[in-house]
Amino acid sequence: MGKRYQNALEDEDGWSEWQHPRPDHYSMACCDCGLVHDMQFKAFRPSRRKAKPGYIAVGREVSGLRIMFRASRNNRATAQIRRARHKPKSKEQPES
Repeated sequence: MGKRYQNALEDEDGWSEWQHPRPDHYSMACCDCGLVHDMQFKAFRPSRRKAKPGYIAVGREVSGLRIMFRASRNNRATAQIRRARHKPKSKEQPES
């Protein structure tokens, strides 16, 4: 990846190390295809009231909080990464 993105290598079990994303904006690029998603995270305390229709809270609570996230495809950053990957390597001039 570029300087903006860190390579997260997988362990023997197939998982990467835990990351510490910024909650307001975090960009994640796929190592294989270069697709970039902008991510936002939010921690919330579930209310005891009945959930809204169509809302299902799934997951484990940690200290009474749940984590939500949403993703949006970043077409511009994706194009930049893919262009950089396919940039032809410069040919070195033969020494005379």
